[in-house]
Amino acid sequence: MRLARELGLLDGPGVRTTAADAATDEELALVHDRAYVDAVRYASEHPRTVDLAHGLGTSDDPVFAGMHDASARVVGASLAAVRAVRAG
Repeated sequence: MRLARELGLLDGPGVRTTAADAATDEELALVHDRAYVDAVRYASEHPRTVDLAHGLGTSDDPVFAGMHDASARVVGASLAAVRAVRAG
């Protein structure tokens, strides 16, 4: 958002920002196996976790405190954007 704001992308005609809720576990499970969602939640609370079975804690997918909430918020915002586009 900061970069979009700095680039003026949020100032265009017809552009508005709205708040979005984090995606629920049910919404996340539409795409991800529940075991993966649970693994991300655990890693989020234990940021030194390395879970190679789920690809967590690697250089490609590093673990950090709060990663489940951050990821769920990105998904929630994406869902809110799709709903807004569908609504016109």
